[in-house]
Amino acid sequence: MTATPPSGRSASSGPAPWPTMAEVSVNCTTVYRHLPPLERAAAAAAAGFGAVEFWWPFDGPQPASDEVAAFLAAVRTAGVRLDAMNLYAGDMPAGERGVLCLADRREELLASAVTARAVAAETGCAKFNVLYGIPASPADDHLATAVGALAEVAAVFDDIPAMLLIEPLSGVVGFPIRTHLDAMAVVTRATPAGSAAGPGSSPSGVGVLLDLYHLASNGVDVPTAIAAVPQPGHVQIADAPGRGAPGTGELPLADFLVLLRQGGYAGSLAFEFLGDADAETPRWCPAFLAAVAGRG
Repeated sequence: MTATPPSGRSASSGPAPWPTMAEVSVNCTTVYRHLPPLERAAAAAAAGFGAVEFWWPFDGPQPASDEVAAFLAAVRTAGVRLDAMNLYAGDMPAGERGVLCLADRREELLASAVTARAVAAETGCAKFNVLYGIPASPADDHLATAVGALAEVAAVFDDIPAMLLIEPLSGVVGFPIRTHLDAMAVVTRATPAGSAAGPGSSPSGVGVLLDLYHLASNGVDVPTAIAAVPQPGHVQIADAPGRGAPGTGELPLADFLVLLRQGGYAGSLAFEFLGDADAETPRWCPAFLAAVAGRG
């Protein structure tokens, strides 16, 4: 895998520019969950977003070619950039949250990586969230299994730039990646010895997905996490409690983004809140970005 350089810039180069609606992405799976899957990218474009991301957008780990073609056509027709995508994460409606640490699910994970590699070739998408999964037993050596699986997935993307992301989650019983430190432990194990990777991402193309909602929901002090991971592979935001749009909960999300900016982060930012059938839901996003910009 051709490594994607850690996102952002050094703090000495000055603050990163504030993102605009054309630069940030929106998670179509969550924000537009009330729409049919193939209509979500168009809805994002209509709201003014220039980029989109999706959870695994197919029914199984190895979708038919016409299913992949329909997804690509929907993104292309909408005129948006596909910024990030999850790999296959198992049966999420049934409670699964990834298969990375499950040795008996390796074939499914790699099949989805092959499909994601084809999507990347068509779209330029370079960030892929690899949900860790729930170990079958706490005694399992699931970290070694996960690191081995990451190496195999990375090999699928060997000839293109790609960042494989490790994300802490909240609200999932038995899910072992709950904090930035948990995610960093996986990234560290996946980083070749002797490399000069900064906190949050590695030259081998594995990075931390810093989801501020999940971290806060797990009781993590978010400013501390930002200080520890100043250059994550990707950042997602939603408010808490409730996982709504910024401003619907109690998190000081603008303050958190200011901290990221002051630390030199200039990488990608995505809204990943739970939308509803209210077509005006995305109105929160430009207002929030304008408020953050006013802090500069």
